[in-house]
Amino acid sequence: MKKKERTAAENKKMNLFFVLVILTLAIALAVWVWMERKDAHSLFAVVLYPKEDGQHEMIVPLDEDRVYDVETCFDTVHLQVKDGAIAFINSPCPDHNCEAFGWLHEKGTFAMCAPNNTGVFVDEKAELTKKE
Repeated sequence: MKKKERTAAENKKMNLFFVLVILTLAIALAVWVWMERKDAHSLFAVVLYPKEDGQHEMIVPLDEDRVYDVETCFDTVHLQVKDGAIAFINSPCPDHNCEAFGWLHEKGTFAMCAPNNTGVFVDEKAELTKKE
């Protein structure tokens, strides 16, 4: 059997098809990245922590990278917002279990620092405004 050689027109079509596939994948990736960043702008973290005068609540936007030092009646809890997610960092508690929760970036996820009685959960901006 003789192998069929492609003509110049067939090669051009194959090259065009390949370019279109790569371009489609690049556009899909760009849309996915844009949607992820858009979602981060609509998410907030709610930090619940005790003070001498009772339970307090702090709303933390996830679209601004920043470190928060939260003064509780037990100790200072350190939270970091980075790339649309929040996490306990450098916890002063004895076992550091709260740091093991990792980075919270989806609605409904939560973490707790039990020794400091401090909790963090992620919610959408629309949900937060309804609660106020």
